[in-house]
Amino acid sequence: MRGLLPLALLTLMITTPAATAQGDPVDITLEAHDGGGAYWFQLPGASERNPELSLEPGMTYKITLANKGNAPHNLHLGGSIDQATPMVPPGDSADLTVTVPAGARAIGYWCDPHESLGMKGTAVATNDKDSPGLPLVGVMALVALAALGRRRA
Repeated sequence: MRGLLPLALLTLMITTPAATAQGDPVDITLEAHDGGGAYWFQLPGASERNPELSLEPGMTYKITLANKGNAPHNLHLGGSIDQATPMVPPGDSADLTVTVPAGARAIGYWCDPHESLGMKGTAVATNDKDSPGLPLVGVMALVALAALGRRRA
């Protein structure tokens, strides 16, 4: 039984996300673009316009809006977050640090002056990775079964 505690602690360290363990926000950069009468957001190096962002409830994100366009833009996150950057002049950037509330599902994002022109997207609150508790419970169950097997032998 003495070996179970170190194994449990090691399992917990492996299954806990680094950003959560350290308390550091997860960085996301979102670019604002405009041209030819169109307005859109884009992730750096990607071609998709107004991408769907995956955010995890309980996690803190630092979202940097980098204005690559010719007009001032901002980033407004709606829903239960309801926070926005100030207007960002062309060539400049602004940060928005938010914590996604537990129970959040879909959160809209948009540029206030250009939302009606299509500059909007959705941030989906997901749990893409396994819950830290599930692998720990599985490993602990296996360890307990192994310990019971040794006792009976």
